[in-house]
Amino acid sequence: MNRPALNGALDRLDRGEADVLVVAKLDRLSRSVRDFANLVERATQNGWALVALDIDVDTSTPTGELMANIYGSVAQWKEGLSASAPAKPCRR
Repeated sequence: MNRPALNGALDRLDRGEADVLVVAKLDRLSRSVRDFANLVERATQNGWALVALDIDVDTSTPTGELMANIYGSVAQWKEGLSASAPAKPCRR
């Protein structure tokens, strides 16, 4: 991930300087299911949680972890739709 601010925050979380990463919108954290799954796993292994305010997800709960994974999958699906949409033809 080439995101210095996020990487710094994750490092602080891993060191135990905080116990939760709060994001305003889940799809701004990650649009890749693989990256998001890695973040959830990292949070679980290091004892911190992810909270997404826009969708009321808190991965410190089993339901919140399930919903975060569902929303992450939807974000990736939406990105795939945008990338695969055919270009609109130019009309003269």
